[in-house]
Amino acid sequence: MVFLKNLKGAYKFGEVKLWKVLVYFLLTILIFLINLSAPIISARMVLYISTNEVIKLLFAILIMYILDLVCDFTNYFLLFVHDIIFRDNMNIIQSKLAREILKIENTTLDKTSSGAYISRIRWDADNVANIFELLQRHIAYLLSFIGKLIAILIINVYVFIFVILSLIITFSILRIKNIKVNLKDKEYRIVKEKRESVISESIRGVRDIKMLGIEKNFLKILSKNVENTNDKRYELLDIENKYDFLSENISNILDFFALVLFATLLFFGVSPSTILILYNYLDGIYFINTTIDSIMYIIKDFNLSSSRVFELVDGVMFKKEKFGSAHIDNIKGDIE
Repeated sequence: MVFLKNLKGAYKFGEVKLWKVLVYFLLTILIFLINLSAPIISARMVLYISTNEVIKLLFAILIMYILDLVCDFTNYFLLFVHDIIFRDNMNIIQSKLAREILKIENTTLDKTSSGAYISRIRWDADNVANIFELLQRHIAYLLSFIGKLIAILIINVYVFIFVILSLIITFSILRIKNIKVNLKDKEYRIVKEKRESVISESIRGVRDIKMLGIEKNFLKILSKNVENTNDKRYELLDIENKYDFLSENISNILDFFALVLFATLLFFGVSPSTILILYNYLDGIYFINTTIDSIMYIIKDFNLSSSRVFELVDGVMFKKEKFGSAHIDNIKGDIE
C-alpha cells in the first residue's frame, strides 16, 4: 500500500523516535477500548430508562462519567506526545530538505521555479510531519463507530447487514470522489507553484521592474497566474461539491429505508426499547461517511506531499551534483 510505504519513509526521513510512536499508539489503543465500551454502556442506560431500573441506571451513569474522565486525560497526553513528535519531525524534515536543495545541480536550479522548492519545504513538509495528529482527530470517532457496529450486531443482525450495505454504497461514492479530487489537486498544485514563483521572484526583483518600467507587463503575467490558480481551485471545489451533494442525497434515501426497516422489525415483534436503542445508534452512524472522507483526503494529501518531498531527495527529478574523491591539501597562498 502506497500510504504505508510513504508513512515508513516519513518515519525514517523524519528520524522519529520509536518510543514516542509506541507511547502515542498505546494511548490511542486506550481511547479505542473506551470508545468500544461507551456505546454498549449507553445502550444499557437507554434500556434501564425504559425498564425503570434506577439503581442500575445510576451505576451505568457513574461508569460512563469515569470513562469520559479517563478519555479526556488520555486525549490530553496524546496531544502532548503528538506536539513533541511534530516539533522534532518538522525541524529535521525542513533541515534535510534545505540540505538536499544545496546538492541540486545549478542547471536544474535554473530550470526550476523557486516556488517548487518553497512549497515543498513549507506546505508539503508540514503535511508529512503532521500526519499523526491529522489522522488521530478522526480515528477516535472511527473507533467509536466500531464499538457501535459491534453493539448493533449483538442486538440485531438484520440492522447490522443493512448498515454494512449502506456503508459499501457510500464508501464507493467517496472513493470515486477522492480519485477525481486527487487528479485535479495535482493540477492545482502545479499552477499554485507557478503563482508563488512569480510572486516571490517579483518581490526580489521589484527594483528592476520599476527601473525598466515594465509594471504593466508584470501585472499582466501575475494576473494570468492568479486567474489560472483560482480556476483550478474552482474546478477542484466543484468536484467536491457535486459528490458531497450526491452523498447527502444517498444518505437521506438510506435513512428512509432504515425507518422502513425499523417499522418492519416492530411489526414482527421486536420490542420498542430495542428499536429505540438501534435508532439511537443509527442516528449518528452515517457521520462515519464524513470521517472516512476526511481520512481518505488526509491520506491522499499525505501521499502527494510525501512524493513531492522525496522528489527532492531521490535525485531523479532534481539532479544532484556529483563530487569526486580527490582532495587538495596544504593549499598555500593569499586570498584577496
